[in-house]
Amino acid sequence: MSIEYNREIKKYFSAFNSKDINVLQHLLHQNVILEDWEGKFLGLSDVISVANKVFQKFPSLKIEVLRLVCTKDVSFAEIRIQLNSKSIINVVDVFEFKNGKIEKIRAFKK
Repeated sequence: MSIEYNREIKKYFSAFNSKDINVLQHLLHQNVILEDWEGKFLGLSDVISVANKVFQKFPSLKIEVLRLVCTKDVSFAEIRIQLNSKSIINVVDVFEFKNGKIEKIRAFKK
């Protein structure tokens, strides 16, 4: 499963970089939970709403995956997010899956 999860996480970041809501919706579980420094968001519609707000606020946002480690139960991605030409943040995302879809994302700023 870790190879499959690796592929799905790469698709997730690619979709985020291209701001492709349709692909994001396909990758995320209906009951997805997103927890980050801004709060906790429950369900597909809330998480997609958060993504849309991020895309509007940071239209030139780009994510670079620095390291990706996938195990059978959980995956970790060390990423660098360029919000705009002046702001970069470093983040570690922790992913959990259910039925082949991303069910939980916890994001931690470094």
